[in-house]
Amino acid sequence: MVYNTFSPIGGRASTELIVQRLVGAVAAGQLRPGDRLPPEQELAQAFEVAPMTLRKGLEVLRDLGVVESRRGRAGGTFIGDEAPLRIQEYAEGFSLTKRWLEDLTDYRIAISAQACALAAERASDDALAAIVALSERYDGSNEGRQALRAIDVELHSQIALHSGSERLYEAELEIQQDLSRVLASLPDIPLMHRSEGGEHDQLVAALAARDAAAAREAMIAHAEESLTWCLALLARGE
Repeated sequence: MVYNTFSPIGGRASTELIVQRLVGAVAAGQLRPGDRLPPEQELAQAFEVAPMTLRKGLEVLRDLGVVESRRGRAGGTFIGDEAPLRIQEYAEGFSLTKRWLEDLTDYRIAISAQACALAAERASDDALAAIVALSERYDGSNEGRQALRAIDVELHSQIALHSGSERLYEAELEIQQDLSRVLASLPDIPLMHRSEGGEHDQLVAALAARDAAAAREAMIAHAEESLTWCLALLARGE
């Protein structure tokens, strides 16, 4: 499981944020059908929300078919067997436009590029080594789109986490959830099923060199390349 799925949420409208966090984790492959969630009290503490707020969020997720409750000694709250299908149906109803993608990219550049610059300066050597390993794992993966997406989410989330800014980290998690919705709503063609390799090379090289300016520029280029790719798939789908 990807680290920090159950990190504090904070902010207002926490019920909605709980739903967004767990839906995003399933869409990214961080949580899979059959995975058991922590007990409600533990999960509420991890999210730093009131137990009643957590229960409301889980109730919404049950109604969506994302989670299910099981009774008995081995009971609890689990990711539903059809959760990815339910989320796919939700994504298919998502109205994706060129302008929306451009707006998301503008926001991603503002948040993610700054997170990369700070991570280059602040991340520990061990954290940077782990980020490089994630990039290598992504490049060497022969798995499908969902598995690649999970690695990509973890990589960018870990960069933001090690920027040392909680606000940038929370914003990055929201961006990754939006990107998961985007990819789920785009045409499912072979291009989306494998990594061509080297997609994060310039970024991780700048991070490893602790070059903040280069890390920022590499992230901007990465975001713009992702936009071009998504727009091409959007046009193909239309």
